[in-house]
Amino acid sequence: MTTESPYGRVFIFLKSIPRPAAVEIIKRLYGAFGLGRRSSEEHGLLFGVIGLAFDNWPEQHGFKPDDAEHLRAWLAIECGHCERFEADASAFTSPKEAIALARFFCGGRRDFRAFRSGEKLIMLRPRSISEREITVTEFRGVSARMYDLIEATTGITPEVYKAEKDKAA
Repeated sequence: MTTESPYGRVFIFLKSIPRPAAVEIIKRLYGAFGLGRRSSEEHGLLFGVIGLAFDNWPEQHGFKPDDAEHLRAWLAIECGHCERFEADASAFTSPKEAIALARFFCGGRRDFRAFRSGEKLIMLRPRSISEREITVTEFRGVSARMYDLIEATTGITPEVYKAEKDKAA
């Protein structure tokens, strides 16, 4: 890295100022580009809201989650945070074969959606929301879409969850 490169100049600048100021600048840059870490509060809030939504999921809804993790996977697919795989539908002689392929695509898990669209078999599986897998900016976008789906279905919002949590304490 030379002083002629932008990285070299930034590095020299950061070394020239007091360490706490340099650390603060780096944190702000990471946050601005969605590269920072989400807080444990953000993570806990999302999973708390999903848990409360599971406990209050309407019986008349077409989707019946088995547990909060199943609901999280469904929400991820519903809000588009998923991987898509397509196969030629005519290659399958039975629905069991198609389901077996979908399970293989999803690592044997139940959390997938498979459907036929014309001559294609479409399979969707939820993507991870692990810190290792997505940026903080992407996490915030996904969680906002999940909150919207949960509110539309159950009326539960992050604020409702926080109030319930405070009442229980």
